[in-house]
Amino acid sequence: MRVYHLTYSPEVRTACLHFHGCNFRCPFCVRRGNPYDVHLRHPPRAPLRFLGQGEILRLLEGTGAERVILLGGEPTLDPELPALLRELRERGLKIRLLTNGYELGEEVLEGVDEICVSLKAYTPSLHLRVTGKDNQRVLENLRRILSRSLPLSVESVYVPGLVEGEEVERIASFLSSLDPGIPYHLDALLPPDGRWRAPSPEEVERAAERARKYLKRVTFLTGREEPRYETISLFP
Repeated sequence: MRVYHLTYSPEVRTACLHFHGCNFRCPFCVRRGNPYDVHLRHPPRAPLRFLGQGEILRLLEGTGAERVILLGGEPTLDPELPALLRELRERGLKIRLLTNGYELGEEVLEGVDEICVSLKAYTPSLHLRVTGKDNQRVLENLRRILSRSLPLSVESVYVPGLVEGEEVERIASFLSSLDPGIPYHLDALLPPDGRWRAPSPEEVERAAERARKYLKRVTFLTGREEPRYETISLFP
């Protein structure tokens, strides 16, 4: 499998499975600066190693986890993902998938309880510039998820000079045309290197206010907040 990192938050009984690799090439991706969970106070320094399905399940045993979040990288690129989903479900775990929305096979849609799509941009040329991929498949997959009555949320990253208030408003307007009740979350960029700057809290808040003109449930993080609960590393 492509899973190389597991974390756990005891307070909310949630485990995170981190998948390696992505079909997008976002130059500002936080994984470029740190492949491990950004919520860890002391990130591991171990080299990356992939875990087998059996190892993953053993690491989860006894944690008290009730919920698992799959994130990346991009989890849907792992050909063994459907089999892992079946095993997690057999253990009674609720499964949330965080994905860029480009590859969503039927087995994956049937195997998860909720999906969060990270929509990088609504403007086609900007999405292509940011990710190297056209966004038409992503937008169609958003419609597919809603047609299945599968709980859906959407998030975007505020990137100074690229994805700012005007683009956030375009995203919100599109989502509103599908369902104004879709939860939408805006994250401040965590710069992976010196080529990028973090937005100010005021920039992120103003962009969120623009999204609220279209959507009923908008939240945001400025990047300055303290973690709400403890996160520990199960592997490495």
